[in-house]
Amino acid sequence: MNGFTAPQIIGGLIALLVASYAAFFGWVVASISRLDRKIDALDAKLSTRLEALTIAVSRLEGAM
Repeated sequence: MNGFTAPQIIGGLIALLVASYAAFFGWVVASISRLDRKIDALDAKLSTRLEALTIAVSRLEGAM
């Protein structure tokens, strides 16, 4: 094929396969990192709301 030998073509295909695997796993790691940041933000938001609710319940118990 255009002056390339079979081992060169196979080596090129293997290099392409390795590069595509590396790109895929890089994308997976980036997606997990992004998801982790979203979970942390949601955790902080829910913790704040839970703390406010705990304070409100304490005030109601104190008023009784």
